Order: sequence, then C-alpha cells, then structure tokens
Amino acid sequence: MPNTNELPPTKTRLTPFRAWWNTAWDKGGVLHARWDDIRRARQAGWHGMAHWIKALLALAAGCAAIILLDTAADIVTATARRVAAATPTPETSRGFWAVVDNPVRTYITQHTGTGLAVTAPAVYVFWQLTGLASLVGGFFHSTGARITWVLWGCASLAMIWSATPADSRVIATGIAALAWSAACAFALRGLSLRPIVHNYSAPAPTFQPEFRPELHIHATIPAPTTPGDDYEPDNVHRITRH
Repeated sequence: MPNTNELPPTKTRLTPFRAWWNTAWDKGGVLHARWDDIRRARQAGWHGMAHWIKALLALAAGCAAIILLDTAADIVTATARRVAAATPTPETSRGFWAVVDNPVRTYITQHTGTGLAVTAPAVYVFWQLTGLASLVGGFFHSTGARITWVLWGCASLAMIWSATPADSRVIATGIAALAWSAACAFALRGLSLRPIVHNYSAPAPTFQPEFRPELHIHATIPAPTTPGDDYEPDNVHRITRH
C-alpha cells in the first residue's frame, strides 16, 4: 500500500527553492535588501541610490541611445540619397532665396568636374549641412562652429559673386551679405569685440590699527629734588575754586 504522506516528486524538487525564496525575502535577505534599494531610490536621488541601480539605468540608457542613433542614421542616409539623386538646376529656387541659392548651385555644378569622387548634388547638400550645423553650433557659443560659420559665409559670397551675371553681381552679393549678416545675430550671439582686462595684481594692503591690551605704558615721574617736598609735574594742574 503506497504511503500517502510522501510528497510528489515535483514538490520535493521545489522544496530547496521555496526555502531559499522565503529566506531571501526575510529581513536582511538578498531580495529584501534589493527591494529596499528600489523603494528608496526615488527619495535618495542619483547620488544616493544603490550602485547596481545606477549601472542598470546606465545600461538601459546606452541601449536606447544606440537604437535611436541607428534609426536616425538610417533616416539621414535615406534622405541624403534622395536629395543627392536629384540634379540641382539654377531655376529651382524663387524669390530672395533664389538670389543666394541659384548662384551657389550654378557654381557647384560648373566646378564639380568628372575628376572628383563626389557629385555636384552631394557637394550642394554638404554646403547646406555645413551652414546649418555652424549656425546651430554658433548659437550655443561653440568657437569652432563660429569660425566655420564665418568661413562658410565668405565662401558663399565668393561663389555668388563669381556665378552671378555681371549686371546683377553687385546686387546679388549685397543681398547675400545682408542675409548672412542678419543670420550672424544668431550664430555670433553674445560675442563681444571689447577687450577684457584682467587685473591679477595683489590689492594694496590696508592699514589696520593693532590694539594689544597686554602692553602697558607707565608714566615716569622724576623724584623730588628736596626731601619732604611734594613734586608735582608740569602737566598737572589743580582745580581751584574762586
């Protein structure tokens, strides 16, 4: 007759795991301590939370950044390929922007020969991205971006002067210079040409009187010349009543 008090084989195998589980959740156990770290993380802040939580959050942030960068790279690459596939023509832009954009397109198309490993549309896209990146970087006080912005503007003015017909060359270059100067208000924000003088010399010491109560100056009164006479100094005057 089988023994009814014996546990099934499945429950017998799970008995050590259940014992460890109960011990881990007791006060001072591994899981109980980790749960306390998670519960106190919000109040403790970044500097006060447990190190394993910081490592886990940093790992999750790194994985998310890699995924976002990979997606952004795919989008930028696809956009650049579509833009590069289109051949730029001088009559693409209209209005005031055409005064600046069309001569640049014409200059790039004329001077991008077959000997270069890059096409004219790719050079035009690079010109646009360089100007946009230097404008944004200069707005955030980046010195390198501001230098790039100045060089980009001078190169653009030179291309506009060279590719514009002689009758409209001065007007086109003047409009481009005014537009570039207006954009400099954002790219060179906070830049001042006023020299800054730093005075590193030590300040002149100020006179501070020193009072030392342990020093006592005693007045010396010479002894009387005649015995029995009371000597009075010249600076002592008796008060007399009239």
